[in-house]
Amino acid sequence: MMATPARLLSAFSLCLAVCGKPVAAFLPGSCRVSGEVPTSGNSNCRVGTRRQQAFAPRQWPPLRRRREPRWCLSAAEDDEEDEELEDVTGKGVYVATETLLDDPSHMERILAAMAELAPPVAPLEGVFKTAVSHHCALRTSNIVRAMKFYSLLGMNEAARFRAGNARCAFLEGAGMRLELIEVPAVLEPDDKALDLAADMRTTGLNHMAFDVGPAIEAEGLDGMKGFLSELNRQSEDAFGMSVRLVVSPYEQRIGQDIFDLAFVMDADGVLLELVHKKDTLDIDMPQAW
Repeated sequence: MMATPARLLSAFSLCLAVCGKPVAAFLPGSCRVSGEVPTSGNSNCRVGTRRQQAFAPRQWPPLRRRREPRWCLSAAEDDEEDEELEDVTGKGVYVATETLLDDPSHMERILAAMAELAPPVAPLEGVFKTAVSHHCALRTSNIVRAMKFYSLLGMNEAARFRAGNARCAFLEGAGMRLELIEVPAVLEPDDKALDLAADMRTTGLNHMAFDVGPAIEAEGLDGMKGFLSELNRQSEDAFGMSVRLVVSPYEQRIGQDIFDLAFVMDADGVLLELVHKKDTLDIDMPQAW
């Protein structure tokens, strides 16, 4: 028997009745069945799937977890009207913007819900429980130039070797080990690395950090600004090159500690963070998320 539109609508109505919801709740006005998303303010709306239907709470509903195994919250329930949602935290937490602006205290509930989804993570008692950090590797277009730059940060040459046709070197100092790998000229290496200070969307390894606090205290420098000034002076005196500052010193609280941070770039444009811990608060500070 051929399924006519009338028969399909009748079967659809029967399914809705079994679900316990009247047809009128899904078909306002002269709706017709479709897989498209309902259009806000249109009385002739189209019924889409549950995933496609827009969310628009009249008042702030309780936060609930999505059924999918993702770190994502929905701050709205199915309702009769449409309202644009916005990921205001950048963490996959979607809220109705107008509702959020009406009562900023909602952000506290969002952060509390996010903390519930991200409890403290303890290391596993696996084969890596006794592993330690060994080195960090950087590709460079000019290994000699790179070695000169990192000598400014206390990195001393430990070994020279080859990996295939590439010249390589291990540098040690500042409590770390750094491997430099020169891209052979025949491969036409890029002049500079990606500008990770400007591109906030790129994921993956972002920067290396150097604790310059001991140097500031030992040399009696005027904080981070004094260190940057002395670093640049030594660079110009020794190599005739100035250090590129990409983020000026600023203050950052991490837990109970107060840091001065700044970012510079090495000879190939790799982002480097300079860290100076300058104070510790006496009060117990809650975690930020």
